[in-house]
Amino acid sequence: MGRQNLKAFCLDWHIDRSPALRDLLLRPLEPFCDIELVAWDGATVPDVGLDPSSPTIFCQLPPPPSLLNDEQRKLVWIPMWDQARGYEQSWWNAIPKSLRVVSFSTQIQLRTSASGLTSLPLRYFKDPGALSPASWSQGCILFYWNRTGMVGPTFLRKLCKALDARELLFLNRIDPRIDARAHFSLPSHLGKTAVTTLSISAQADYLEATRSANVFIAPRAAEGVGLSFLEAMSRGSAVLAYNAPTMNEYIEDAINGILFSSEPVTEPPRVVNKLARMLSRDRHPYNYYLTDRQDWSRIKGLDLRALGLRARLDHETGYARWQKSIPDYFDFISDW
Repeated sequence: MGRQNLKAFCLDWHIDRSPALRDLLLRPLEPFCDIELVAWDGATVPDVGLDPSSPTIFCQLPPPPSLLNDEQRKLVWIPMWDQARGYEQSWWNAIPKSLRVVSFSTQIQLRTSASGLTSLPLRYFKDPGALSPASWSQGCILFYWNRTGMVGPTFLRKLCKALDARELLFLNRIDPRIDARAHFSLPSHLGKTAVTTLSISAQADYLEATRSANVFIAPRAAEGVGLSFLEAMSRGSAVLAYNAPTMNEYIEDAINGILFSSEPVTEPPRVVNKLARMLSRDRHPYNYYLTDRQDWSRIKGLDLRALGLRARLDHETGYARWQKSIPDYFDFISDW
């Protein structure tokens, strides 16, 4: 049997801007087959001469009913949790059982198992050996990319104080379709912490500009897989994230990272004047995902360097498991 040439339908975002599918699909399977990424709108599949006898891959958005209802088609779906979490279990149950699903999240695997779909659970890890390890010689240096309005200025000020951070690297470029009110700027300092506002676009510039960071604030409330925070963990950075998938599928709180609650810490009643109330909340008409009322004393007491080192070790063993699973990944897609 000759080398297979497969087509994978995805959003134009995955072709033009996001490296996700290169990491999750193209590079791992490159030794086994050739895969062409084809952009589509989620409704109409472009006429690119699909071979019904050859496997066809759909990334993030599921195949359309016109193909799903043809049980002779060899269809593989690679959903991302941040998008697939919107589907009720009844929706999963109604999917024709001929569809195969690659599960990069435990939550997706739970839904496919409950619906009787054939699925392959995988866990992706970055290669720590391919990335420069985080350095702690210059003290605590945070990086936060305001992609989705995860946290606001008051949260960042309190976090910098709790961690005695020397510097905050701040990238303020919100994702498409995110409420513009999530945007904010920062002064040159938050308390004693110097703020460096970044202006970068290319991936290579991003890596260079954030190389000095050793604490990473995960920027989203849900992830498909979470390549950015996984990259930080594999470098040995301490990752701070919202306690939700997929972040909490990799991070164990206070062991290899920090998980924040969306619920505010209950504080004892106290008298606060008008000025104190003004200073204690963000002056922005936007509801950030994470409240600034966290247990900052707990955060202050954690050994960030130890969390980062444990994260890097976890990725060393995790990356070995990921590499071992790749032949099964190819077989699942191609062997019908």
